[in-house]
Amino acid sequence: MTLRNILREATAEQHRRLDAAAGGMRLDAPGGYGAFLVAQADALLPVERALEDHDIARLLPDWSERRRAPPLLADLRELGLRTEPMRAPAFGCDAALWGAAYVLEGSRLGARFLLPRVRGPVRFLSHGESRRLWQSFLARLEAAPVAPERAVAAAKSVFRLFEQSFDRQMAAAA
Repeated sequence: MTLRNILREATAEQHRRLDAAAGGMRLDAPGGYGAFLVAQADALLPVERALEDHDIARLLPDWSERRRAPPLLADLRELGLRTEPMRAPAFGCDAALWGAAYVLEGSRLGARFLLPRVRGPVRFLSHGESRRLWQSFLARLEAAPVAPERAVAAAKSVFRLFEQSFDRQMAAAA
């Protein structure tokens, strides 16, 4: 079984829950889309920062092309929204970096399904649309000599962070 398959299987339930939370937001309404972007930012920004603090570019030399913080922050600025980043999980080894990056890179895939529903700026959701970032990520992931259990633990912790961030936005809207 490949590391990708191990990660996908181990995080399938969390992924389903997160998709359901995001799917429940009205992306065609400014308030719903704004809440979606804030939930994304509150989790994504600290995870990207933590990955950079642990030199993810050493593992993914094209990291600067993969970063989605700049387009996300630009969309938030255009909507006049602020973010309250959460605390990123600790990433103590390369396997953890790969697990966390797997979640961030995978989230880019789902964006293309959301785009038709969105009313607002879409720099974040359309980031990397014309590039083969997922395929190149998978090639590097599969070649990485990592302990799957550590990659899984990190991926689960990143999914938890996103779930908490979405829960926080849903509670604020209620």
